[in-house]
Amino acid sequence: MKSTYTFIFLALIVYQTDLYSYPKILPVKSNPDYLLITENTLPIIDLTINLNAGSSHDGSLPGLTNLSFESISKLKYRDEKITDLFENIGAEFNYSVGKDFSTISVRFINNRKNIDYVPKLLNFILTERKINKNDLEFIKEKTNNKIYSQSLRPGSLASIKISEKFFIGTGYSHPVIGYKKSVNSISVTNINNHLEEIFNKESIAINLVGNINENESAHIISTVLNDLPKGKKIRKEPSKINFNGKMYLNKISMDTKQTHIFILMPGVKRTEESYYSLLVINYLFGGSGFGSTLLNEIRQKRGLAYSVYSYLRPYNDFGVLAISMQTKNENARQAINILKSEIFKLKNNSFINEEITFAKESLLNSFNIRHDTNKKMLGLLSQINYFDMDLDYFRNYENSIRNVNDKTIEDVLQKQLFLEKSIITTVGNF
Repeated sequence: MKSTYTFIFLALIVYQTDLYSYPKILPVKSNPDYLLITENTLPIIDLTINLNAGSSHDGSLPGLTNLSFESISKLKYRDEKITDLFENIGAEFNYSVGKDFSTISVRFINNRKNIDYVPKLLNFILTERKINKNDLEFIKEKTNNKIYSQSLRPGSLASIKISEKFFIGTGYSHPVIGYKKSVNSISVTNINNHLEEIFNKESIAINLVGNINENESAHIISTVLNDLPKGKKIRKEPSKINFNGKMYLNKISMDTKQTHIFILMPGVKRTEESYYSLLVINYLFGGSGFGSTLLNEIRQKRGLAYSVYSYLRPYNDFGVLAISMQTKNENARQAINILKSEIFKLKNNSFINEEITFAKESLLNSFNIRHDTNKKMLGLLSQINYFDMDLDYFRNYENSIRNVNDKTIEDVLQKQLFLEKSIITTVGNF
């Protein structure tokens, strides 16, 4: 293992991050809610509207935020579907709902007509937001079909069931699209009231990347937000993980050839400096593919699975370390025992300095390809904006990774990563 890391580390030396120049993030007209990265390589503008409301804000109606955003697909502007109007000018239009926040995004060619027209369409979406009963019933049927489809897929079902247990008592416990019963109970009034609450200037952040300057960006933002009420920033009570089990196994039976295994454990918030130490830990533990502890134990030594990996899931109020794999039903119990053993071994902090250095350099080099396209930069801007991170994010990321050492890793493992509060959920037949 050590010789493998040494060889790969030497091969990576030529890719030192000092060779890269980071994009400059500009707050449009000094407003930190509106961020811009100018990139003139292509005559393209990528724009995302971040709304400070996700499925964790659904309240007593799981699926409300998702259903509200699905109503956008039925909007008409001057008797034409809003989605068709974007398509007619060659623009890519999308919307999505996550646990913490939701987005409306569009990619379009930079010309005078589009710079005037696209913001007007976006403004119409934010200000009109009306849906009728017939359209709502159509969207409900479409959503219920997705809910049914999820229940048939072992991986999706495992993700849903583990969230219900792990995030119990919080808005994160239900799937983004909700449940059939809750979706069917949502009314036109519920949706209109919800959109009125979340579509306001205080709850919106806008990010732009591409062939555009600050003045053009300010014009677009002003048009998008025209006549939108100031409103109040969407707030909810901070959530905390209430799950107090000790390596609890939640077993879901399904007639499948393979068992899907999901594990969640409390991690570190994205905004904490110790998050970067956890990034290094995760890389070595299961986030790097070949060479990681989990893949070495599960695949290379025992051939129990083609793939096994760990990853970090940052939320607004907490962080989560997750593990995922699938294996033949007859191997499931052995695989679970190995995963449990390796999780508890983490506390021993057996990583040597050579491995830590390798992980840090690998993370920095992979970081540089996370902002090599407009869309990737836009995704990073959305995170920077949502988590209210410093505008010198790129350099801060590099410095924070470089500052990770065996002591900071030890602190995270002993004080901030609660391995004993893990939950394991399986879907399969073993």
